Amino acid sequence: MALVRPADTHVRNREVQRTASRASTGAEDQRVGIRPEIVGSNADAAVARHGQYVILLWRRNVVAEGVEWTRNAFARVVRGQPSQKIVFVTIVESACEIASSEVRKDVAELLKIYESQLACAAIVFEASGFRMTILRSFITAINMTNRARFPNAVFGKLDAALSWVATQRPTASVTADHPALREITQQLRTLPAS
Repeated sequence: MALVRPADTHVRNREVQRTASRASTGAEDQRVGIRPEIVGSNADAAVARHGQYVILLWRRNVVAEGVEWTRNAFARVVRGQPSQKIVFVTIVESACEIASSEVRKDVAELLKIYESQLACAAIVFEASGFRMTILRSFITAINMTNRARFPNAVFGKLDAALSWVATQRPTASVTADHPALREITQQLRTLPAS
């Protein structure tokens, strides 16, 4: 499936980025000074890029726009920092529906295209029990489809995922990256659902 970005998305994304900047005026944001690039946001998904990091937040449904925004973010990292590998962090909120097999194929295709540029991929699923089992099967299907050649793992908490990411990046500073990525995630959570 070829994913097409709607013509009005660019304008909407600039407004979302301004809203995120206004919304992120808390003490931690001032301390860390994080201003991620908001690639796209709607009621179902939000994507941000910060240096070599790409953060995807699935809110309500796993949808094609989230994959397309992630594709755009990956391309921007590769263009802007060709010597750096992409660190991909996905957060799936507990209420998010992940049943779309078409989007699963799109994610697998995207990861296959960028596999040589991916340092690692961490997935945080904020639910437990049966819903976690469903996510693990979703991830297993993606991994089996493209036989991932980059480290990837599923976690129940963001901090555990960020600690793991630091072990995959020998030059990473855990104390520098954790607050930044936590803040970016919080900014994505507070973006208006447009």
